[in-house]
Formats: sequence, structure tokens, C-alpha cells
Amino acid sequence: MVITNLLLLLILFVAGVLFFGTRYTQRYFGGVNLETILIQLSMPLGGTNPEIVKSAVVSCAILPLLYSAAILVMYNVFGYFIGIFMGKTESYLLLAFLAMSLILLFSSMLYFNTLLKATRFMSLRSKKTDIYEKYYQAPESVSVSFRNGKRNVIVIYLESMESTFASREEGGLMKENYISELVALAKSNTSFSSVTGFGGYDQIDQAQFTIGALVASTAAIPINSTVNWKEMRDQGNIFPGVKTLGDMLNENGYKQEFLCGSDASFSDRDLWFLRHGNYQIWDYYAAVKNGYIPEGYHVFWGHEDQYLYECAKGELTRLAAGKEPFNFTMLTVDTHHPNGYICDKCENKYKEEFSNVLACSSEQLNDFVSWIKMQPFYENTSIIITGDHLSMIGDYFKGINKSDRRIYNCFINCPNISKAVTEKRVITSFDMFPTVLACAGATIEGERLGLGTNIFSNVPTLAEELGLDVLKTELSKHSEYYTGFFS
Repeated sequence: MVITNLLLLLILFVAGVLFFGTRYTQRYFGGVNLETILIQLSMPLGGTNPEIVKSAVVSCAILPLLYSAAILVMYNVFGYFIGIFMGKTESYLLLAFLAMSLILLFSSMLYFNTLLKATRFMSLRSKKTDIYEKYYQAPESVSVSFRNGKRNVIVIYLESMESTFASREEGGLMKENYISELVALAKSNTSFSSVTGFGGYDQIDQAQFTIGALVASTAAIPINSTVNWKEMRDQGNIFPGVKTLGDMLNENGYKQEFLCGSDASFSDRDLWFLRHGNYQIWDYYAAVKNGYIPEGYHVFWGHEDQYLYECAKGELTRLAAGKEPFNFTMLTVDTHHPNGYICDKCENKYKEEFSNVLACSSEQLNDFVSWIKMQPFYENTSIIITGDHLSMIGDYFKGINKSDRRIYNCFINCPNISKAVTEKRVITSFDMFPTVLACAGATIEGERLGLGTNIFSNVPTLAEELGLDVLKTELSKHSEYYTGFFS
């Protein structure tokens, strides 16, 4: 009897983990696939928002256990009463519950495979690609010069920011325009779009999470599931065989800083920027240490963006006082899932909490850009504003296909962009690497670095040359060239 109960419990628990876990990832993380989940689980998760940890434990462990236990109790209760009133029929009952449990397991496996694309992932993982041999432009082999001078660069990654959040009339996919200031900035400056008019650029699967987007946009390579993250961490470097935007600017005398309002060690973001460009790291703990927030203050992922922008103003003023050009990179947090963060600057304009967060984020960013434009260093400074990836708040996008959503981008005060083709472009995070370098004033031989293309040039991006679907497929395959980046 004990063995029977344990067998049923095991089958039911596995079925529950597959069902509730898959349901959780789709609703809580906006439809990620198995490859993304495996990549994230391989990374250090210290500093994660406690609400996310709690929801994961509840959905992926507690709910499956309760569901399994409830069915097991039902089996034993039925067995007890049937044994009393009908004699020895336990074997028939066992067969019935075993069959039901196996059906539940099979259904859960089908659900898991369909939504997380597990079969496709395993199929691609077993194949090889030559995309790197054919198209990867090693930065160390490309001639890059600053013959027209070096410009300061401010790169602002807006957490989960999409052009989707604009109204349909403005080119987004919402009934109302929740990011009016961001739309105005894009339209009055330079912004790239996959459609005619306001829009954004496409997301690749390996860059639909923050560290993936940071690596893609500064090194023009993906983080796929073949990566041995622990091995790289043990070496004290992430992708030590790769030359990045930070490395190139560091070699050219730039002072560099990475600013965020959370723990920078989450997903080894600090290690990435330290080892690739010798960035100064300013995160939640630096804000506490330097008195921007009081000791013990902690909300959401660390501190909200209203404090982040104050930190940014102080650091930009300090960097601008130096003689060297600077690359100041920052990452906002208020628009992070599960529902964003409502700070005391946010107004209650809309019925959805996240819509109010978006409006507040748009306004704060606009105020920050206005401040930059009033500073003496602005004349020789390029500003790049981009979402890091699409939002993971799945329930917010009911009735909207993920394939129709695009990542927000805006380029302000960048040189030599007047002739750039900005509409009906197929662009990915890879293209940010050479494009940001061009914004710093660099001339790039061939206009390509890594798997990215300078989108201010007339050279097609790799997504345009190969097709976006082909590019995505090749990036998930195994490559010996790619594994060479690990050491």
C-alpha cells in the first residue's frame, strides 16, 4: 500500500510540476521558452525580487504537491469505502487511478512541450550551425578609428520597454498612449522601426531577459543553452574570448560606469561590465553607501527609479568634470514584472496598475533627458535609449500576438545619422553594439562587429540578410566557434 501511494504521488507530482510550472512561466514571464528557462537557471539569482521567488515556489512546488496529495487522499478514501461496501476491489481502483494519473502526466507533458517548445529546443540543440564562421566579425580584426573625435555616450536601458505601449493611433498596440513622452522623443529624434512610422526592433529568444539583452547589445552574441555559465564564473570572467563595446571604449580611453537600482550581481551583470571595460559599478548598495537612500531601505528590486535618476545626475556631473570621454550605461527597474512598481511620483490615471507605472516611467525618463540637454557636456554627448527586452507581464497583453510587439529605441544627438533608413528595418539587439560605437564617433570598417551591424549605415543587418526566423533558428544550434568564447 505504501509503495502504491508513493508511485501515484510521484506520477501526480511530476504531472503537477509540468502543468503548474508551464502555466506559471507563460503567465508570469510572458511566454518564454525552455531554452530561456534553462539559461536563467544556470545563472546566479541572488538579489532577485522576493515576490518572484515566492511565486515560483508556490507555483512550481507547493501547488503540485497539494494537487498530488488531494488526489492521493481521494484514492485512499475511495479505496476504504469501496473495500467496506463492495469487497476486495482495490486492484480495479488502483488500475483506474493509475490510468488517470498517467493520462494527467501525458497531458501535462504535451502542455509543457507545446508551450515551451521543448521538442524544437532538443532538435536544434542536436544540430550544428556555421553562422559564426560565415558572419561573425571579430572586433579585434576590424579597423575602428575615432578620426573625427570621441563623443560621450549615455546608454539608457529601459526595463521591458516596448513601442507596444503606445496607442494604435501613434503606432503602438494599446487603446491609450501610456508612453506619450517616449513616443514624442522617438518622433522628434531618430528611432528605428520594423514598420512605417513609430515602432521598434525585434527580439531574439536569447535576449529576452536582461543579461541576455546586455550581452547581445554590447557584444553582438547570444547567450544560448550551450553556455557553461558556472565554468566562466569560476574563471572570473563572462565570455572571456569575446571583445565587447566596453573593451573597445576602454582601450580608447573612456571612463565607464554601469548604474542600476538593484543588486548588480544578479545574473553576474557586475562581472560582465567589470571584466569587459573596467566599468565602475553603481548599484543599490552604492546608493545606500553614498547616502542617496537610507540604510535598510529596500523596495521592489532595491530602490525605485526616482532615486536612480538622482544617482545618475550626480555621477554624470562627476564624469563630465574629468578630461576623459565617458560611457555611462544605466538600467531602470520600475517597469519590471510582475506588475511594475508604483512610486510616489506616479499618478492614478488608468485602471491598470502597470499602465500607471508606464506613464510614470515615460515622464521620469523625459525629465532626465531634459536635464541632460541643459548640461554643458550635452553638446558632445550621444544618448541612446532602448528597452532591454519585451515585457514579461503576460496577462497585460491579452489579444496581442507576441510576434507583433517590438522593443522601443531612440537615438538623440548622434552624429552622421541623417541618411539612415529608419523604417521597415529588421533589427535586433546585436545591432546596438556597432551602432552605439558609431554614436561615440567611431568609424567602423565594414560596419559590422560580432553579429551586429551599424544601423546608421547602408549595410543590411544579419536579420535582414538571412531573415529573422532563420537567424533565430541558427542561434539555438550548437557551434564549436561559439564555445570558444567561453575561455
